[in-house]
Amino acid sequence: MKRIFIFFAFVITSLTANAQVVLGQVDTFTDGTTLFWSGGANPVNIASGGPAGATDAYLQFTGLGGFGTGSVPAVNNNLQWSGNYTSAGVTIVRMDIKNFSAVPLNMRLMFNGPTGARWVTHPGFSLPGNSGWVTATYFLRASNMVLVWGTDTLAATFAANSFLQIRNDFDPPSSGGEGAAATVGIDNVSALSFLSTDATSYTIDTGLDFGGTLGSLHLSDNDPVFILNDEFDANATLTMATTRPSTLPVALNSPSKIRIRRETAASRNDLIEFLRAYNYSTSSFNNIANRITTIADAILNIDITTNVANYINSTTGQSRAQLFWVPTADVSDIDGWTERCDEIEWQFYP
Repeated sequence: MKRIFIFFAFVITSLTANAQVVLGQVDTFTDGTTLFWSGGANPVNIASGGPAGATDAYLQFTGLGGFGTGSVPAVNNNLQWSGNYTSAGVTIVRMDIKNFSAVPLNMRLMFNGPTGARWVTHPGFSLPGNSGWVTATYFLRASNMVLVWGTDTLAATFAANSFLQIRNDFDPPSSGGEGAAATVGIDNVSALSFLSTDATSYTIDTGLDFGGTLGSLHLSDNDPVFILNDEFDANATLTMATTRPSTLPVALNSPSKIRIRRETAASRNDLIEFLRAYNYSTSSFNNIANRITTIADAILNIDITTNVANYINSTTGQSRAQLFWVPTADVSDIDGWTERCDEIEWQFYP
């Protein structure tokens, strides 16, 4: 028994010593444990009722209200959510969250620096009473962080975070959070570097619709949107749009970068393919990239890094992109030719 205990202690110690946040990690709580989330608000694994439905497990914790231990609806993790966020490339933390109580909450993340400094996300995520499952997204950039305790710089804190805390804390942000008699559920806690959205609409403005649906643009699955052309109608134009989901914060209106990822091809390799992005300040499409078409599918990433906010509608969160194909040589082809787009994705970086 002693040998087993020593071995178990060694394993736990080793796991803790090697803890490090990893880009892309997701806490889903499907293993029936709390995944090392702890604290005075009594976190427990609930086997059903998560955002995916009756069989979806999630983590639940309950604040007692008032003051003292357990008063704040809060939960901590000093294992897989500690470590160097900067080297891991983690700039966003996203989760599904639910308020089971009538009292409204304001949920923040708190990061603990190497000498105990506390940095919190600002603004917090407003969680109304009896909210149902919603998605909270936190941007880990200087403009969205506030020091509430200690002297560690934000850079030092992100380079050596000792634990992550999710807690209730209204304005002004405090060092210890705010007590509330409330029960909170969290699920799918994710470490990300960008947020992505798929096309929500498309139109074929020139060329003939030759097949495909909106869903064809969502996956790289060889089920593309096809456009047919011939010498009488030589050019093809495909206009697509995406819209920021209502669960994402307005801060998405000012990302540092938009990456447009597309997978395209054509049945001939002498067309020029232009990628254009809609500039809402000039009400026009700007050419941001072009290439000679390939017959085989090609996946390309194009970054917008200058005047980025101009490419997002500040009211609706919509972004638009356009693919335009034009022949470079003889267009007398009685059999016609096709262009295709198998996937398009917008990636928004904090």
